[in-house]
Amino acid sequence: MDLEQARDNKTYAENFVTDFEELVNQFTTNFPKDVAELNKHVHKLTDFLALETSIFNLSSEQIDAFFMRLLKDYRKNSPQIFNELVIPTYLLNEELDTEIGIFKGKHWSDFEEDIRHQNRFHSKMVNEEQLIKFFQLCTVKLQPGSRYVRARISDTGIPLPGNEMGKAPEEKASSGRLNAVGIGYLYLCQDKEVALSEIKASVNDVCTIATYEVPCDSEIRVVDLSQITNVSYFMFDNKDVYLMNQEDLLELDNAMKTTSDRNRSEVAYVPTEYISDLIKSMGVDGISYKSSLVPDVRDVVLFAEDKVEQISNELISYQISGIKYRERKISCVNA
Repeated sequence: MDLEQARDNKTYAENFVTDFEELVNQFTTNFPKDVAELNKHVHKLTDFLALETSIFNLSSEQIDAFFMRLLKDYRKNSPQIFNELVIPTYLLNEELDTEIGIFKGKHWSDFEEDIRHQNRFHSKMVNEEQLIKFFQLCTVKLQPGSRYVRARISDTGIPLPGNEMGKAPEEKASSGRLNAVGIGYLYLCQDKEVALSEIKASVNDVCTIATYEVPCDSEIRVVDLSQITNVSYFMFDNKDVYLMNQEDLLELDNAMKTTSDRNRSEVAYVPTEYISDLIKSMGVDGISYKSSLVPDVRDVVLFAEDKVEQISNELISYQISGIKYRERKISCVNA
């Protein structure tokens, strides 16, 4: 794009300059400097945009050069907003944060504590209307003809038949990342090895893998949670809604990517199960997200298993003969 043209010719890129002027207007240099809660949000404008948002795929210096070209007159009239420390204006308005924040002025960690240990079924902490707006912007269609796999461990050591590879029956459905106990959904994965790792298959386990295909004449709509932190700023009329919720959306994204351990309690997944139920209430078919083990691989959870077709001649069983470990060094805490 010719930035000078965008700046000087209003018909060249309609509203382009206005959009970025509105973005800059969401920040202020006038704030109390002695409030610790505010200090952690203090940055130079371009540093904040580079570090705290996904609006730009640029460095702070590159964003500054971009503004230098596009908002030449704005910079000349208000140089302080680009040169001094700033904070988002919504931080100075507690009432606004409560009104349009997805956790009503609280954070994902507060929501986790509330729904796990205080208000399991009637939490008042979520602004569902605002959260659904973000989910709607992440709704995509699964590609017709695309294939996914489902892996299951045989309790008896005998390979499982195809009719036992669907979602878990209600009486056997244990709690999972996106389903509460007693509710069975169809968990699928793009990759066979990742699917086996996700079910925590051990040496000598007999595992069956079924392949499912998205019918060519179907339209399966899922909320892609891997896009939740990349929702476009320009999709919002009220730009405060975008800026004030970025931190909490990032925490939600991290919760989806957290690997469960062998000692996971039943309440561990309650927050993401709530998110799943909220998405289901939108009328979509399921949820897509990055595998917690291999980020390049996508997992899909379908609320109804009849949306996809099992490929009968691709039902394969294996006995696990070995496991390859990958380690990541962590720092030790001194006693």
